[in-house]
Amino acid sequence: KQWYQRRVRASSAGGGYGLLCDDGWSDREAALICQQHGYNFGRAVSLESDREDFLFTQLSCPRENDVLLQHCSVTRYSEAKLNCQYNEVAGLFCYNSAFEYRIKDNIGASWSKRAISLYFEVSGLKYGKPVDLKRGTFRLNPVNFSVTTEKSTSNATKARIKYKDGVATVRMKLKKPQNFEDSDCITLKIRGPSNEYDYQTEVCNN
Repeated sequence: KQWYQRRVRASSAGGGYGLLCDDGWSDREAALICQQHGYNFGRAVSLESDREDFLFTQLSCPRENDVLLQHCSVTRYSEAKLNCQYNEVAGLFCYNSAFEYRIKDNIGASWSKRAISLYFEVSGLKYGKPVDLKRGTFRLNPVNFSVTTEKSTSNATKARIKYKDGVATVRMKLKKPQNFEDSDCITLKIRGPSNEYDYQTEVCNN
């Protein structure tokens, strides 16, 4: 999996198990935990929980390189001076790429007699934080999109893009390849700022 987001839970030597309060929680600690779980990057987020079963707070790790989690210090929540609320749970956002496109929900697709239509929303993340796809280096244009099938390698597509709050809503329509069956699938590719950031996914008829 290229990314995940979850609450931080911890256990104590005495057998307790609970949430970590986000007081003192920073990207440094989040990145360290993410890396120890096999991800390249990580950042700190604050999440909600329907239970306020906090066990620890003020997790702090040394600023040196090659630090292990066991080198970090933590305070028991029962000894904390400040209370944490249900929306102050320390959370992780772990990811592998410095930049990535993300498709919101599923891609809407329909196959007509002569054409294939696609509808979807795209957001961009740089080091886990949203970027504006309307302008700058990461601007998303129709030329960024290509569609291929097993029976055709044509990249010719027509795409209309609307932007709102940096997110791109894309509508695409392309001529159905010759001998294309309704049971066939297509491959949608979004070209990134460089090849390593390309996004690719398979789309089948709904």
